[in-house]
This record gives sequence, C-alpha cells and structure tokens, in this order.
Amino acid sequence: MSNAEQGRARSAVKRVACTVAAAVLFLAGCTTPGNGTPAPSYFLLEVPSTLAPLPGASAFDLALGPVRIAEYLDQPHVVSRASGGAVTRYDRARWAMPLGANLSDVLRGALERLLPGTRTVAYPAAQPAPVSYRIALEVLQLDGSPAGDGAGTATLVASWRILDADGATVAWPEARTTLSAPLRGSDAAALVAAETVLTGELATRIAQALLALPPAP
Repeated sequence: MSNAEQGRARSAVKRVACTVAAAVLFLAGCTTPGNGTPAPSYFLLEVPSTLAPLPGASAFDLALGPVRIAEYLDQPHVVSRASGGAVTRYDRARWAMPLGANLSDVLRGALERLLPGTRTVAYPAAQPAPVSYRIALEVLQLDGSPAGDGAGTATLVASWRILDADGATVAWPEARTTLSAPLRGSDAAALVAAETVLTGELATRIAQALLALPPAP
C-alpha cells in the first residue's frame, strides 16, 4: 500500500470509528447484565460513509454469493490475532448478526453506493432475479493485531471472482486481495472500525473490476 493509500486509510478509519462507537453504545444499551457480569457489546460492520461513486461508474444487476468466511471467523465473538499467529477473541465483544451475512449486506450496499443505479441481490435466493454478473467471494482473514501504542493493524484477505449470469463462465478470474488499515486503539471498537474500512476497500476493488469488463450481452 502506497503512502497516499495509507493516509487515506488512516483518515477513513478515524471517521468510521466515530460511527462505530455510536452504534456500539446503542447496542450495548440494549443488553441486560446478569449476576454483576459486565454486559457484552455488540458490533456490526457498516457501509463506510467515506465511499463515493467511482468515476465513470455504470449500473449493473448483480448477485453476490455465496459469501464464505474462514472457519475461525464463524463465531459470535470479534477476534484478533496475537504474535505467532495465535487467534484470540474479545469475550465481551460480539457480532450482532452472523458475520458472513453482515459482510454480504455491507458489500452489497457498498457496491450500490460505488456504482449508482446498481441493483444487488443475495445468492442463492429463494426467488432468483435476472442479473448480469454474479460475484463469488471467500474471506480468508479478517482480524487485527492491536497494540497499546496505537500502532496496530487490521487485515482483510479475500478471494473472489466474477461469473457471468449463468454462473458457469468466469468473467473475471479469481483474485486474491490483501488489504490493511491502521488501528486507532486496542479495543474491539477500533478493530471493527478498521474492518469496516477494509470491507469498503474490498468492494471498491470489485467495483473497479466490474467497470473493466466488456458490456454484458
């Protein structure tokens, strides 16, 4: 990542952190502690407010799915990564909905913001809708290494490809995208804020690939 990209990531994380903190306060206020145990905080990834339509954006009819996540991420708790590759979890920081479904919702919303006029549907769907392309995606890593001095980093690694409407023809070959963003703190809220930014960046990469494709028949 270039210095300019790192600067944009730091600015985006700062702006998103305020939104995440507000959402966490609301969700935490809905909990009821029992037996004197501190109530957990619940988090959601959101479409980053910093996203804007891409230059020369076109509208698409898209299906997104399946969206798969690594097995270690498929749990209620927000997780971080310690030195040596050890994965740890925040005991009182939990996702407010299954992470895979949350990622799917955010990526769809981000694509619609980046490509105005675009319509997205989840795949598979009970009532399939006609689409131009389908995006299949697997998140291999989504965590961070918090540091008390504010020098921590969040990381997202995803494998994705774009298929034609029939799902049998590859329109964009499988890509492996690795993204990172600085953490503005060592708590779960800071990590989720950075992960929100990274999810928006992943959507941007996918949107740019869509714009580079020839028009769908």
